[in-house]
Amino acid sequence: MPTTDSSGASIHYNLVGEGPTLLMLMGFGVDQTGWILQVPWLSKHFQCVLVDNRGIGRSEAPAGPYSMAQMVQDSLSVLDVCGIEKAHVLGLSMGGMIALNLALSHADRVDGLILACTTAHLGAFGEETIAAVGQRVGLDLRVEDPNELADVDMEAVAQELVALSFSDAMLQQSGALIDNLVTQALQWMPTPQVLHAQYAAIREHNVSDHLGTITKRTLVMTAELDQLIPPSHGEHLAAHIPHAELLRFDSAGHAINFERPKEFNQAVRHFLCP
Repeated sequence: MPTTDSSGASIHYNLVGEGPTLLMLMGFGVDQTGWILQVPWLSKHFQCVLVDNRGIGRSEAPAGPYSMAQMVQDSLSVLDVCGIEKAHVLGLSMGGMIALNLALSHADRVDGLILACTTAHLGAFGEETIAAVGQRVGLDLRVEDPNELADVDMEAVAQELVALSFSDAMLQQSGALIDNLVTQALQWMPTPQVLHAQYAAIREHNVSDHLGTITKRTLVMTAELDQLIPPSHGEHLAAHIPHAELLRFDSAGHAINFERPKEFNQAVRHFLCP
């Protein structure tokens, strides 16, 4: 199991495929298996670098709160131990926030940049969403002390997060797939304390004033029916990152890599290897 030490945590990663390097950063509370519909295809064209964010999957879970700076360093530590100087970076949701911070703080390590269903700053919308989810499943990530998050039904949390990640049509038409995703989610679902630690990083993430300094070729993807990060956030990114391209996925929810995997994968390849 390949790991590297980074800022007090052992970070698990995998290398799959050959070609230009593609660092793949997954979202809140999800390990690298969140790319299960991407890796078999993308690894035919890229060397995919898959990272379990701190606290998730096989990476260690030090006490929180976590920061974007820490998770950027986790990604850099993986690149360093693999001897990779520069990589294309693909980030989804929270992974896109990490990717943005990486591109801003270590532009020399980034080639192409793909930001999927993510934001420069979640702001009040994020607070309201977290509050609503917390009321429904008894997981209020806004509390100061993570030890208050006891006796949380993590199966209910997994079901809620999966339901919020897909369009109604996907939920209705692919019941067996959704049930399987919930079952898989329970296998890698972190503790409430880890979710609290990661949410701290999301909460403090705000790069709105720095988007104009990003000089990398950038593709922004949005999902029309995204309940977690509305498409207006991606449109803001595309409008303020110089020369960024915007790709809209109509009638799709937040997890566009699951809901529209073929289109997603092809968009990644075509943008990075025109």
